[in-house]
Amino acid sequence: MSPNTNRRRFMQLAGTGTALSIAGCNALQSDGTPTDGTPTDGTATEDGSDGQASGSATVTLQLQLGQEAQQQLQQQQIQIQSQVQSGDLSQSEAQQQLRSTQEELYGEGISSFQSEIQGDSTLTVEDSVESFGVLLVSGTPAALIDSLSMAAVGSLFAEATFEQARAQAQGQVSPGETTGTPAE
Repeated sequence: MSPNTNRRRFMQLAGTGTALSIAGCNALQSDGTPTDGTPTDGTATEDGSDGQASGSATVTLQLQLGQEAQQQLQQQQIQIQSQVQSGDLSQSEAQQQLRSTQEELYGEGISSFQSEIQGDSTLTVEDSVESFGVLLVSGTPAALIDSLSMAAVGSLFAEATFEQARAQAQGQVSPGETTGTPAE
């Protein structure tokens, strides 16, 4: 073998290793089992299932307000703006009233969502942040994806997004703002 052949072979292997790492395939152990113990070769798990949908995942679910709730929120915003312009409310009071209305509407949406999935054993609401209409939901991957077809569900996010929303809600920072040192 010539030295160039070895170099070429090394570059091929290095490129393949990099591509596999980027694709996430480096999580596989040498026996073909991912690090979570679910087989990838189509064999059944201990409970007899194929391992495809038997696991549970936890995600952050963002609710979207229905048409009626959106109209109610818009009307409240118009009233509050009018009161601020007339001097009846300060900016901070206006923000507090708007947050309160938003929290109430999202709270109703959360209750409605929980009622809708109450008989469904594949989804469980673990926690919620009413001020932003986000839920921490666990369930089978298929059920979580299917939840996107529900009218009240806007989107799914990583589980860590829930903690960010909770921290923002506790600091009373809106989701689009950056958190800084709270003014005292």
